[in-house]
Amino acid sequence: MSVYPRNESVDTAHLGPAQSGRDTSAVADPGARVDFQLTDDERLMLRHGLIEWGGPARCTDELAVAMGFADAADLLAQGERIRAELDAGRPLSRWDWTRALLATEIVFASDVLGAACDWQTVTGLDDARSMAVLRSLQHKLMGNLAVTELRGTGRNAAGRSHLDKP
Repeated sequence: MSVYPRNESVDTAHLGPAQSGRDTSAVADPGARVDFQLTDDERLMLRHGLIEWGGPARCTDELAVAMGFADAADLLAQGERIRAELDAGRPLSRWDWTRALLATEIVFASDVLGAACDWQTVTGLDDARSMAVLRSLQHKLMGNLAVTELRGTGRNAAGRSHLDKP
């Protein structure tokens, strides 16, 4: 049975500035803490998006770096910390919101590295409803985060590149 009620619309009341453009201050301060009014379903989706990397999903160090973590072990450690912050309803840094969303997108959609075909079985969350909740998260978070350093720069959240010498 799905945790998400069927035929219920996704809450989009808190989309905010996403309608008029991105908040460019995120580029200057990715460590700034931001509070989003997420629904219980949205928090649950992000939680599972982080949890499943320690279950059926398999992350390589390279993929973890592409998602903004130092390596796969850091994904698990930081994922646990981010989940605790989500559970407590505390604001996250712009980096943490971005990394949580990206980790969720990949683990939900990819059957090669993620939990795609097993998603409903391992989380109890209905695929169709999960997709609707994910879209709501994407609009709500990315419309307000503007963390672009992860896109195509080869640098993780700590600003390190796989090309940098230790």
